[in-house]
Amino acid sequence: TLPIKPGNPDAALVTDRIPLPFPNPWHRKVRLSGLACFPDGRAALCTIDGDVWITNPLAPDATSVSWHRFASGLHEPQSLAIANGRLHAFTRDGIIALDPGPSGLCDTYANFCQDIPQSAETREFPMDFVSRPNGGFYAAKGGQQLTTKTPGAGRIYSISPDGKSVTELCCGLRQPYLGIHPASGLLTASDQQLSLIHISEPTRQAEI
Repeated sequence: TLPIKPGNPDAALVTDRIPLPFPNPWHRKVRLSGLACFPDGRAALCTIDGDVWITNPLAPDATSVSWHRFASGLHEPQSLAIANGRLHAFTRDGIIALDPGPSGLCDTYANFCQDIPQSAETREFPMDFVSRPNGGFYAAKGGQQLTTKTPGAGRIYSISPDGKSVTELCCGLRQPYLGIHPASGLLTASDQQLSLIHISEPTRQAEI
């Protein structure tokens, strides 16, 4: 259990500092790469080193946090998303569904979708990943290519709720991150060296 450092209640933006699980018994680095929150107040984070950590439920007035190492061995996960109460990680191996066992730790790593193209290029990261209000996901791939050219880089994809269908929405991005309205499903993407992009799925157009 680690203490939470509360923010200044008189500040315009109150920011509490929640300590990460480092050091830890496994001597794992905790280089945060993605974050998702469960409806019950638990937070899940992934690290570029391949781990997923989950907190206890956090109330607004929480004074401490406890972490447990939920999953490990993932290939450079960059983002987490929750759909129907199930935690998913976007990795270089595709989208992996992480299912807990009786102990509360992950004992099933399910291959939810591996149809998003991925090369060995070091900067073709699985950049970002969000769940859609009507089911399924959007996923963004890095496009800064140095040595390996691939048709999958610099793109945003729509993934069906069952993970069996992948549709390309737009291309030409560098290292995009996504934002989505939780009710309307409006999708936006921010990108290095580009303006904010509004993506319209029915017409598959990107407006800069």
